[in-house]
This record gives sequence, C-alpha cells and structure tokens, in this order.
Amino acid sequence: MELTRSDCEILGFLRDNDFTDQYRSATLQEIMQITKNSRPTTYRKMMNLCEYGFVRKGCKAVNANTFYLDSKAYGIIGDKDSNANNQQMKKRNIISYDNDSIRNKLADIMDRGLMLKSIAVNSGISESELSRFRNGVDALKESDIKTLAEYLDVLVIPRWNIEGKGQKKQMTMRERLLASRNASIQKQQAEKVESTRDWLFM
Repeated sequence: MELTRSDCEILGFLRDNDFTDQYRSATLQEIMQITKNSRPTTYRKMMNLCEYGFVRKGCKAVNANTFYLDSKAYGIIGDKDSNANNQQMKKRNIISYDNDSIRNKLADIMDRGLMLKSIAVNSGISESELSRFRNGVDALKESDIKTLAEYLDVLVIPRWNIEGKGQKKQMTMRERLLASRNASIQKQQAEKVESTRDWLFM
C-alpha cells in the first residue's frame, strides 16, 4: 500500500497522542479533526489502514468505532521517542552564531564607512538595538543574530586606504585643517618678508 500524506498524518496523530492500544484509542470524530475530511472519507481511510495492518480497531466508545496504532506503523513513521530525538537533532543542527565575531564584523563594516542606519534599514533590525549590540550593552535575539550574520556575510566594502609599505597614510580632517592653517601662515610670512625687502631697496 502506498501511503498518502493524509495517511501519515493520521498515523502520526495516533502515535503522538498515545492511541496505541485497544483501551486507549481514537474515535472517528477525533481523527476527522486531523484529516479535515468527511466522515465517509475518513472511515474509508481508516478501513484501508486497518486492512494493511497499520491500524487496529479498539474498544467502542458508546456506539462509535475507535482506532489505535499497530506496531507495524512504526516501521513507516518511527516511534514517539525517535521522533522526539529527531526534533532535538534538528534543533542542535540549527546554526549557532557567535555574538562576538558578528559584533566585530559589524564594527569592521562600520569602520569602512557604512552607516549604522543603512545596516538597520537593510537588515530590518532597529538602529537602537544594533547600537546596543555593537557596544556590548545588549544581545540580539537569535532570529536577529541570524539575519544580521547573513546580511554581513553578503556585504562587501573594499578597503581603499590600507596602510602599508610605500603608501602614505590619509590625513584626517583635523590634520588637513592644521596643514591649511600652517600653509596660510607661511604664505603671510613670505609676503611680509617680500614687502620688507621691497621697502629696503626703494
């Protein structure tokens, strides 16, 4: 028998709710809430599952038929404990992000010139949360950490002014102002000397 998705949902429902023996079994009405099918369709499905040995009839609830999971079904859907273990394994396999490395990467990107506001707009995380995270005041929730990590991974900002051998360090704004003022003073002094020289030789 080739099981449908609906069949597997029924088997999973019986397993997860411990409908696994004659005395603890599910009514057709309870199963219909899972299948979302009509009573005749659901009953026909249950009869097929019974015929192939995945499900057995349990004790009647008043006049209603009940059904429970047969051990044969565990070969298809696994037992409850193995399902719980699979869920735990999936949780363990979720990528764990290192806050410190992401914080360092964020700081590096900002040092290269990208504004925090732009990062907030593109990542969908508020600017205040990013600022607190960058300064180590607060941590981001797991989903935001994942989003930020993925965004920073695809973001590329080249370094144009790398200090190195044979390269001149770029001047800061303050250094430029001081250099400009010094040049202006030197020019004034040169003009003063020139005018004094002209006066002496008149």
